[in-house]
Amino acid sequence: MCAWGPNDFSAGRTVAQLRTSLGTIYASLRAASPGVVVVFVVRDLPDAGWDEFADAIVAEAAVLGAHALDLRAAVPASTAGAYLADGVHLTVAGNDRFADAVADFMRVGVAAGGTGVGGIFLDSDGVPYFDTSATGGGSIALDVDGVPYVTGV
Repeated sequence: MCAWGPNDFSAGRTVAQLRTSLGTIYASLRAASPGVVVVFVVRDLPDAGWDEFADAIVAEAAVLGAHALDLRAAVPASTAGAYLADGVHLTVAGNDRFADAVADFMRVGVAAGGTGVGGIFLDSDGVPYFDTSATGGGSIALDVDGVPYVTGV
């Protein structure tokens, strides 16, 4: 899981630069560990223009074959007490909400809460697979040798 975007956004990077960076990171992760499941985590920011940037992360994840965990609805920037006065960094309460949403996403046998991106499930043989069919992204399953592969895309 890679939380991505706020630093690039605040540094004034363009959406095109962001997409290039995401592709580079994704390729590096896959080269280092071909079976890795890459999930880009998107959080909320109160800044004008952030939604376009965040939407680009979600879209580029789909293009790359990665997954996106969009937490903007789970921990919106408008949540009272979730963010420090700077509007960027999470408070303890905000981190708790963030962690709960990530845990829901990763929980075996439970679809991701409110994000519509799927979750990790067990098949009839008890083999885990990552289901993203709620967004049309297919699933990641394990073959007989335990190697992950994408299905239904």
